Amino acid sequence: MKKDDIIEYFVARGAEIAGTASTGLLSGIVDGAPGIFLGAIHGTLITEVFKKVGKELRSRAVGDREMMRAGAAFTFALEKISSKIEAGEQVRSDDFFEDLEYSRSASTEILEAILQFSQNEYEEMKVRHLGYLLGSIYFDTSIDRGRANFLVRLAERLSFRQLCLIQIFSNTEKYQLFEKYVPPVINDWFQGRYLQTINPHNLIYPSKSYAMYSVLSDRKMLLIHKPDLEIEINELKSLSVIDDEHPHSPVGYSSVKLSSIGSWLNTTMYLDQIEGEELEKISSLLRYKEQPYSSF
Repeated sequence: MKKDDIIEYFVARGAEIAGTASTGLLSGIVDGAPGIFLGAIHGTLITEVFKKVGKELRSRAVGDREMMRAGAAFTFALEKISSKIEAGEQVRSDDFFEDLEYSRSASTEILEAILQFSQNEYEEMKVRHLGYLLGSIYFDTSIDRGRANFLVRLAERLSFRQLCLIQIFSNTEKYQLFEKYVPPVINDWFQGRYLQTINPHNLIYPSKSYAMYSVLSDRKMLLIHKPDLEIEINELKSLSVIDDEHPHSPVGYSSVKLSSIGSWLNTTMYLDQIEGEELEKISSLLRYKEQPYSSF
């Protein structure tokens, strides 16, 4: 291995986090073969951008774990770029890779941002998707410099759990966030129409089974038992990442949908590739549950 090979250096440093993606890239470099990923990238403008930014980052004094995370983001970005090229997609041909008279290229700027954010990202499960975001930006001409910087900053701001929430709210049926039937009088109570006049313990339920359960909604129960998760959901709303068609719905989260911003993040970061176990942990907390009176 050549000591001055920047791509090889970062792929090797990120191996512990990037796993099989690093293995595939390194095998191509060491054997002198195209490799399952790297062969598709050789000779492109992307290679030069990665070498330029990688050389600069390598010269800085950073901790071992920070360099490992940067290397992993480097690797995941190359993996996504290679798979796109091998699938026949074309690298964007606008001015995104061109240096301007008054500024360096947008491609260099965005790669540096991704690597810097990744090296400081203690939630290491985010690093894969930060790398994928770069891979998406390098192919999508609808994402100009301004939007690219916006998406990168927003992705850096959100927690890994919020990224999981974005994926869950992209398909509430898939994650079984179904609404349940609520008697009209209970619905009115939640909407505030009878808040001052009706005691929920004295309501007459059309179904005997309802008499066994609290009329607290799933959303109110979440606020009581997992306020941190409810706050993260509300933050997604305040950032216009999600929309809620029925914010006062008494039961469930099936009315929550992604905004255009949320859809951009979900698609460009490939959030559907988050481990199913992680998504299930969170979606299970958002599903309808009938709560006994003891929950009050």
